[in-house]
Amino acid sequence: MQAMANILEATRFISDRAYDQRNQAGRPLLSIGVQAASLLVRVCKEEDQQLIIAAMLHPFDENSIPLSEIRQVFGVTVWDYVKHSRDDESLKIPAFQRLATASLRKPVEAGRKIRVACVASLLSQPQTPEQNQEHLQSISAFSHTVPELHALIQTFL
Repeated sequence: MQAMANILEATRFISDRAYDQRNQAGRPLLSIGVQAASLLVRVCKEEDQQLIIAAMLHPFDENSIPLSEIRQVFGVTVWDYVKHSRDDESLKIPAFQRLATASLRKPVEAGRKIRVACVASLLSQPQTPEQNQEHLQSISAFSHTVPELHALIQTFL
């Protein structure tokens, strides 16, 4: 029950801070994050509440909800997951390099899951072919590392 309370509190925090923000296609960022978190729970059977909260925070940029505030409110783990989900370069680190840096492995894997879930969320809604291509390109190097969501994304194409 505490996990659910924490997730609801995170939803309230995000709503209070950025409820009216939208992406370029006009879709509310809050709904993108909630849908990505929902996909992680339903499709990937994810139970890590910190990963779920990080997925909800991912769509918001540094101007909306700064990483420093995420760290202060939600702690180091959520901060680390969100930081890696927003960082294109860390998501592309090859597996053999990540294994050599054990402290990076979990945050980078969490970041990849979050990014793939957000793209799946975006692709489930009507968009232009150019927007779809842009989203797919942003995860092309690592979407296969989340096989459940990779298969789901293929159904949208």
